[in-house]
Amino acid sequence: MAKGNVPIKKVAEVLGKSDLWVREAIYQQRLNIGTCIVGAHGKRSFYVSPQKLYELTGYMYEGSEDDKAN
Repeated sequence: MAKGNVPIKKVAEVLGKSDLWVREAIYQQRLNIGTCIVGAHGKRSFYVSPQKLYELTGYMYEGSEDDKAN
């Protein structure tokens, strides 16, 4: 299983939801697959666990092509 962060865009695709829906659900702690950190000036940063996404959906995130190049 991939390590690191699953992009919000990929999570939205897997769940059949919008990027905004995924961000808000994680922020409101209604979607328990990651965390949201609120930083300076209200800027939100998201982390989505590949393991938690797999447990919820059965989708195994293998990383992006950019991840594999490094």
